[in-house]
This record gives sequence, structure tokens and C-alpha cells, in this order.
Amino acid sequence: MPPLDAWSLPELLRLQAQRLGDRRFLMLLDEQEQRTPVSFAGLAEQAAAFAAGLRRAGVRTGDRVLLMLPTGAPFLAALFGTLTLGAVAVPLYPPFQLRGIGPYLERLGRIVAAVDARVFVVDSAFKLLVHAGLGASCPPVFTPDCLAATPEEAVPVDPDAPAVIQFSSGTTGPQKGVVLSHRQILANCRAIAARLDLREGLRGVSWLPLYHDMGLIGSLFIPLLVGLEGTLFSPRNFLLEPAMWLRLASEQRAEILMGPNFAYALLMRRVRPEQCADLDLSCVRILLNGAEPVLPGTLRRFEAHFAGTGLRPGAMLGVYGLAEMALGVTMPEAGGGTCVDRIDAARLGCSGEALPDDGPEALELAGLGRPLDGYEVQVRDAAGLALPERREGRIAVRGPSRMLQYWQSPELTAQTLADGWCATGDLGYLADGVLYVTGRESEVIIRAGRNFHPHELELAAESVPGVRGGSAVAFGVPDAERGTERVIVAFETRRAPDAHVRLAHAVQLAVQAATGLAPDLAIALEPNTLPKTTSGKKQRRQARDAYVAGRLGRASTPLETVRIVAGHHLAAWRRPEP
Repeated sequence: MPPLDAWSLPELLRLQAQRLGDRRFLMLLDEQEQRTPVSFAGLAEQAAAFAAGLRRAGVRTGDRVLLMLPTGAPFLAALFGTLTLGAVAVPLYPPFQLRGIGPYLERLGRIVAAVDARVFVVDSAFKLLVHAGLGASCPPVFTPDCLAATPEEAVPVDPDAPAVIQFSSGTTGPQKGVVLSHRQILANCRAIAARLDLREGLRGVSWLPLYHDMGLIGSLFIPLLVGLEGTLFSPRNFLLEPAMWLRLASEQRAEILMGPNFAYALLMRRVRPEQCADLDLSCVRILLNGAEPVLPGTLRRFEAHFAGTGLRPGAMLGVYGLAEMALGVTMPEAGGGTCVDRIDAARLGCSGEALPDDGPEALELAGLGRPLDGYEVQVRDAAGLALPERREGRIAVRGPSRMLQYWQSPELTAQTLADGWCATGDLGYLADGVLYVTGRESEVIIRAGRNFHPHELELAAESVPGVRGGSAVAFGVPDAERGTERVIVAFETRRAPDAHVRLAHAVQLAVQAATGLAPDLAIALEPNTLPKTTSGKKQRRQARDAYVAGRLGRASTPLETVRIVAGHHLAAWRRPEP
């Protein structure tokens, strides 16, 4: 039974350490698969020692502490040490490669400047990079081994004070830092644990990065609350060897796994049938699928692909949430599976009605469950009025884990948290109380769990000589095979068709250099062929719909269109005249 009277994370850790002592909390695997067990009492001791070291470094209640550490014991000690002091933890994702390090350091610099942190705790591998990249703007940098000290008496922590600031990946757009209190995080943890019937002693395995809400809250704070036994390993190891996730789940007899849709699609592509022979996944009762669009095809194909492992039918649950609400908002009941709705796509596009359709052209959407206890979901029209079921509109949510604010962004906070609700920026509808998400009002592109704002991809494309200014659009389309989104950049040019291949290649390279994302497809178009409003504003959704329908680029004269995929010229063809 989790401690019901703990509403701050340090207090929760203290009570669990007293109650569960040396019982294993986590098994940590580094990138060489060396294993380090962490007990509840051991983590409490390490956090207290780290807190003393931070205090010695000048950190006080309310100060921000930047953390750039890989998954491992030092991250846990630094995180809970920061929280023990009543300071605010700001986890940041480390650089995974030197290529593209310039834009990465620029984004990092913007976050560091905004946070005004007291100290920056980094892995020794990143210390020189951080110093060189940030220069005089960098706060004092420490490695974890420099901060341990003799534990001191713990200070009381206000449950309603900020605990964590979760920044977006910083790949594009303004840096949005979601500020969450201890109480908000634990309220969401309790609601999720209740919906999924999570109990002490259950086991889970996760590779999710701990600087992301699904990893930090789902793989660390919820297990701490419930008393789960977790195994954590590196995201890099998962990407290099996806089968490792399932192998560990089979070995550890894990009951719960979670990840974004692309991760399950990656498993199907990379885990061959012969690799499944020794897997026993009959233990897994919950597979959470969230953080990016949940594709019904992935659900069906994953269940069929791994049927021989003993995986239970209906184990995969499509879920919905957002960092602004800590983590989760809607979820199905454990064991209930994910329902799929088939609707008339044309009717949805024309009138916003999500009418059932059993025809071959029907649009399939995954149901993402009903609101957690204490949470509400509303679908609204453009005027902010609630819509009836099966009408598409803007999704708004509210509940006890609604964020405090965006860090130092009062105007954006006011827009997002108006009237006691949280505007999600997503579009969708309700049917029988179940939420279905149809798109994103903000048109953010999601690739492998990361968000990319179209306008920055477009600005990069338009910086290429030969691309018409203000005439590039970027959008994402679901890719059922890969389980994520394909990224398309279409642009207008006055150059002759024989120059389109080189120009499209240049656009792809420019977008990748500026954002770190290489478009899957670059399309060169004649002038005045991209959809725009009468005032000249880009219509990205219409461009996406035209691409899906095979109509993008049709004009009154024949049009030469060039495809570039992964930097290679695949084909050039002349579209038929309409």
C-alpha cells in the first residue's frame, strides 16, 4: 500500500525507504549492460548525500538545478538530492552525437539563459563541451562525484512548490518549460496507478529517457509511489538493439511496459521471428502506447507479430496525455484493450462530424480511453463552447495535475490555462466517453516521440537559394509501417524542372542542419500551387490532405515533381494534367 499522506517527492522517498528498506527498487543497466541494483533505502541515502553537496555548492530552496546525465545512479541521486533541498530539477537531454552539435548548443544556451540555474550538473563526458559551448553564460558546472557530502537534516518541502521544469526538446520553436509541483506530479501518479490497478511488487522494464515526462514520471515516480520493481536501461541501447527491451521483460517477468508508437513499430521491423523463440511475454499484462499518435495498424500487427511469445490479446492500451498535465489524462482499463473507431473521413473533413463508416475508405482511429478519476475532457468549437459527442473540435482538459505555468511565459500560460482548463492544441472527438485524437491544431510534427514546429523547418527550406520566400510548407503524415510520422517539405520554385533534384536535396540538407530532422520527402512545385488563404497564409493541413490524396502540385500546366528520400534521388515524373 503506497503512503497516502506523502504529497512531496522527498517525503515519499523517505517513507518508502522506512517501509521497504533494502528491498530492490530499480535495476540499472549501463550501455555495457553492467547492472547496478538500487534499493529504496539506498536511494534515500544517496539523495541525502547529494543534497548536502548541493547545499555546499550554494543551492537553496527554490533554486533551479540543471541536470544533464544519462540514465544511471548519478542521475537518480542528483534528481532526488535536488528535490530533497526543495530546489527545482531541470532535466535536459544530452547530445547523442557530435554531428549537429552547433544547433544543439544554441538550443541549450537558450534554456540555460531562461532558467538562471544555480548549478549545472553534468556527466564528465559532457563537461568540456558545456564549458566550451556556453562560455561565460554557463552557471557553475559540477560532475556528480564532486557533490556528495555528509548528509544533513532534511528540510521540509512545500508540496505545492515547483519540483520539476520539463522543457520541450528545444528542436524548434520557443523553449516551453512546463513547471510542475510535487502535489501535481503525485496526483497524476495516483490517478494512473488506480486506473491501471498497479500494485506493490509488480515489475516493469523501461528504456525511456528520464528527461521526458513518460520516462521521468511513468518509469520513476509512479514505481516509487506504488513500490514497483523496475529495470531501467539506456535509450541508445534500445535504438541499437530493440530486442533487448523484450529480452529483459521476459527475463525479469515484467508486467508493464510503456513507449511511443514508433517503438512498437521498430520492434516489429527489427525483431525477427527466430529471435522470439526464447521470449516468454505471457507475464506482460499492460503495454502502454502514448506520447505520439497511436496507430490502429500498429496495435493489430504488434499483437500478431508477437503472438507466439504468449503475449496477451488486448494488452496494448492507447493512452493520451501531455506534459502540461504531468503525464496522463485518459486511459482504458487494464486488460480492456484499445477500441478502434472507423469513421467517414470525407464527412470529418467537410463538417467535423465523426460518423461511423464500415467502408474500405474509412479512417481508423485508436480510442485512447476515458478520463482518469478526477479529470475531465471537453471538445470545443472555435468559440470555446462544448461540442456534443462525435463532433471534432479542440481538446481541453482539466484535473489535479494541471501545470503551474510555463516558465517565464505569462502570456502563453494565460492562453493555455484559461478558465481553469488546459488547452492541449490537439483536435479530436468523444464517442461513448472515449477520446479519439484526429490531429494537432498547432500542426506540430511528431517524429520518434519528438516535436517539430513546421515554421522552423519552412524557414530553413526558404533559406535555400531558389526557393520562393514564404512558399514552403512542412507537415507530417502517419507511416503505418514505421509507426511514426513521415515528414514532408513542399516548396515552390521558379527554377527549371531539371534543377529540382539538386534544389530538393539542398532543402533537405538545410532543414537537417537547422533542426536536426531530415525530411523523408522534399517536393519541388511550380509557383502558386501550394494552398493558401486569400490573405496569403499557408494552409498546412490542406497541403497535407492534398498530398495524401495525390493532388499536391496539380496545376493548370504539367508539373515536374521530384522526390528526395534520405538524401537520394528516387524518381522524377510528370504529373498528369487535371
